[in-house]
Amino acid sequence: MLQLACALAMVVVWLLLIESATGAPPVSSRGAAVLFVASLVPWAIAPLLAARGAAGASPHAGFTLLMQLGIAPTVGIFLALCVGALRRAHREDRLGEQGLADPRVVGFAVSAALSLLGFAIGAAIRGSNTMVPAHYHASVGAITVAFMTGCFALLGVLSPSAPRALRRAAAWQPPLYGGGMLLFAAGFALAGAHGMGRKLYGAEQATRSFAESVGLVVMGAGGFVAVAGGVLFLILAGTATVWRRSTRRSRALSPALAPAPWR
Repeated sequence: MLQLACALAMVVVWLLLIESATGAPPVSSRGAAVLFVASLVPWAIAPLLAARGAAGASPHAGFTLLMQLGIAPTVGIFLALCVGALRRAHREDRLGEQGLADPRVVGFAVSAALSLLGFAIGAAIRGSNTMVPAHYHASVGAITVAFMTGCFALLGVLSPSAPRALRRAAAWQPPLYGGGMLLFAAGFALAGAHGMGRKLYGAEQATRSFAESVGLVVMGAGGFVAVAGGVLFLILAGTATVWRRSTRRSRALSPALAPAPWR
């Protein structure tokens, strides 16, 4: 349920970012409402699964299947609509000077790539191995990247009125964090695909093959990069907050100095 809520929140940020970058919503309000409602319909059986658990039967498999089949379809449709909107805007030259290099577009692209990776790894899970953490780290990374990019947009960091150094650093932060999470998940997936188990202790925890060792090395390198991206986000968010407060003080003198959140 938490994964569903976060995935839908990620989609909301996608819609805001794409509309901000292109000047037009990727889907109508009515169309978005239909898709959001459709994404909730499969979860109406959740109380039945919980009741089975109360009666002694394990609801684990049912909820896992519900997560597998109930999230990806509508998120995939939203993703396709957002990509289509970007293609039209690019063709009509509505993306501004930066084009597809716009930080809002890049943040969406990184989030979308991690989402697709999470879906692919999730579909490939067979048993209790490190494919499982690979799946949820890719999915959670996708959500986090979207929120990070949305935070920068709301703080006005991506607007032309923001300091140049702050804008450039904010443009690099989502790809840095997202790239680290992609490596992290890919390393876990590689190890899991070659039999690396999860939640093991003692001798069973040791790697048994070269592929498992390579996977864990890639995972470690990706984790290091992702941590660096996370620390950079904290620094930039704090700096942006201070800059925004100082800009608000100047608003009485010149309203044009006020940051524009989504432009």
